[in-house]
Formats: sequence, C-alpha cells, structure tokens
Amino acid sequence: MKLSLRHAIGAIRANIYNVRFYSKFRANPNLLIDYEPINDMKASEESLKFLRGKDPSCLNLEKPAVLQVTTPDTERDFPDEFGTVTCASTKKYKVKYGKYGIMPSETKTPVDLLTQELLIDGGNVGIVTIRKHVPFRIETEDPDQTFVMHIRGEVSEVFEHKDNIERYSLNTLAKLESPEQAKQLSLSLQKKIFHDKGNEYFYEEVTSKVYKPTIHNRSSGTLMHFAQANKATASHYHPGERSLIIVTTDKPAGVTLNFCGIAENPDKRTDCKKYIKFPKNSLIVLNFPPYTHHKFHGEFDCMSVHPREGINLIEAVQSGTLSKGFLESATVFSKTENDHNSWKMSLPEARKNNSNNHSR
Repeated sequence: MKLSLRHAIGAIRANIYNVRFYSKFRANPNLLIDYEPINDMKASEESLKFLRGKDPSCLNLEKPAVLQVTTPDTERDFPDEFGTVTCASTKKYKVKYGKYGIMPSETKTPVDLLTQELLIDGGNVGIVTIRKHVPFRIETEDPDQTFVMHIRGEVSEVFEHKDNIERYSLNTLAKLESPEQAKQLSLSLQKKIFHDKGNEYFYEEVTSKVYKPTIHNRSSGTLMHFAQANKATASHYHPGERSLIIVTTDKPAGVTLNFCGIAENPDKRTDCKKYIKFPKNSLIVLNFPPYTHHKFHGEFDCMSVHPREGINLIEAVQSGTLSKGFLESATVFSKTENDHNSWKMSLPEARKNNSNNHSR
C-alpha cells in the first residue's frame, strides 16, 4: 500500500515530536505535562471552520470536564505512560492540571485537584502530552476558536467523590439449592485449576488460564481459587476492568474495593473504601473499573473475565515474551503500609502439595 505525501509528512512530524519529547523526558522523568507546537502548521479561522465541517471536536470545550488518561494497558516503554491531545486554536488557551494519581474526596472536587496550569499561545497547532492519571481540563474563553483534532490514548472523566466510590456492581445470578450443591460446584472448579500444569500461585491464590486474549478477541478468562480463611490478599490493582463470576459456599468471603488514586495509600483513604460481603452458597457477578484497588477476603472460586486486554499485554502473550506470569504481569501492588515486593510465584513444592490435596 502506497503512503500519500500527507501521511509521509505526518509520520515525519510524529517522529520529530517523539525525539523532542524523549529528550525532555530523559531530562525530567517526573514530567507531568508538555506542549510542542507543530511548527509548519498554523491555526486560522478558515482552518478551524474546515475542521469542524469534517468532524466534531474530540472534546467538548463549551462545558469542559476534568479528565485523565487511563489507557487500560501495561506499560512497555515511556510513551505508554502518556497520552496526547492535538489542538488547533486561534486564541490563547490553557490546560489546568493537578498531581499524579490523586482522586477527589468529600471536601475536594475534581476541579479542586487542578492546582497548576499551562498557558498556550493561539495561532498554532500543537500536541499536549499528559501523563496517565494526571487530572486535567482544557479551558478557553472562546470554544469556537479551539478545536481538539486527535487524542492518543483513552481518557475518562474524573467524577465527584460520591459518584467515584459507586463505580462497581454486585449482582446475584442464582441462590444455589443447597450448601452441598455449592460445595460440589466449587470443587469442580478447583479440580480444573489444580490439575492444570500451567497454573500460577499468588500467595494463597491459585489461577488457571481458560482462554488467552488475541488481537481479534481482546478478552481473556482465568479461573481463580482463593483460600485466605481469616486473611486477605495484598491490596492491588489492574490496568483493566474486571468482571468476576463468583461461586461461594457456606464459608465467609468478600472484597474490599478502594477508589482512591493509584499514587495514594488505600489504608489512608478510608473515605474511598467499599467492603462487600458475598452472599453464601450463591452464584454472583462482581464488576469494577480499571485501576481500582482491591483485596479479597475468605474462601471462594471464580471465573475472572477481563473484557478488553491492552495491546501491549496481548502482544507479549502471543510472542511468549511475558517476563512474569499472565496475571502477575497485569498486577500492581497498592501503596499500602504493608507494601509487598512481589507475588509468590509457582513454587514447585507448593504446586505438588496442592495438586496432591485436590486429586483425591
């Protein structure tokens, strides 16, 4: 396929921008936001009128929301830590932004998080680069004279505290007929998990991959067995949403969710905490969004469905270049008081003992 001159020029511009930004990133690895004009492109009323005639602006600047880049994927290189917004404007505008990885509270609104600003001159087309999980909002006195042409990465709204902490659901599919039926269903899942020679051990949690993600079907499914008894797993999060189809028995089980930012300590953000007790002897479904801190309690089995894995993770799975286990590769420990350095991975002796215990 032949590339047009326009595409070739676009590729050259992108390469020049990446080289410039990389030099800035190396000089300041903690960089939160940056702006780089595309020097040979100017913004005029005629060019904005032309753009609006072809497509709507990627963002609503008349009623701008507080946003953050939340691309649900593992980070392979430094560009994966950022998103970009390409803007054309005939007038000055500003990007207000805040600290990395902080979420609103009962006394602090999303707008209150925006403590800094970047002023950008008009008459230019340029690229605003924003680190993931940094709240931001583009503001302009004349929305008709500013046009958002393109966004690289996924952005999501930063909600008010009362809405943020309700971003989950728990639904009961069925109340199982008897404790014995629940136990048998649970044992059937455990047998499949422990008989899988490729299963993975994380503390008391044991997992078995059911189906891997592909470029054509980006979802994945993993069977999971939890046996914490009176303990809980370490608090952690994943760069992707989760839908858990859970089987409970007459043993107690539950989950603690926390919707604070990824740079915050969930132990200190109790205002963002939600403890959910699972109903006994039931088939239930638990859903929560990407980057939600969580830890599981008690004993249960489940099928963890990841509706849409990131491209980086999928490519690593398909190429066989995952340096860690499948689930571990998409797991990040929360910044808790009892921070853990790593999962306990697939100990041969533990694998052997558990297999023996579940083969009777």
